[in-house]
Amino acid sequence: KRYEPGWTTHDRIADPGFVKLTPDATDLRLTPKSPAVNTGQAIPREWPDPLRDSDAGEPDIGVLPLGVEAWGVGVDGRIAILTGKTR
Repeated sequence: KRYEPGWTTHDRIADPGFVKLTPDATDLRLTPKSPAVNTGQAIPREWPDPLRDSDAGEPDIGVLPLGVEAWGVGVDGRIAILTGKTR
């Protein structure tokens, strides 16, 4: 009602509720109270989505659904993909 329809009509502006976001450490997984939980857009069932069954409710906004652990990369997965820290 405040703005004419356009690019920002459906924008959401809020603290995303990441696990940790500081200059020293970054963990972009969602917390249970995140406004991004259960507010994503469902994609058609015929489209590939390897994490679809990991999402407990409606789709979450973001790369990983709530509760899914971040995967590691490098030798034996020692570098956490979301934190950049060595395990």
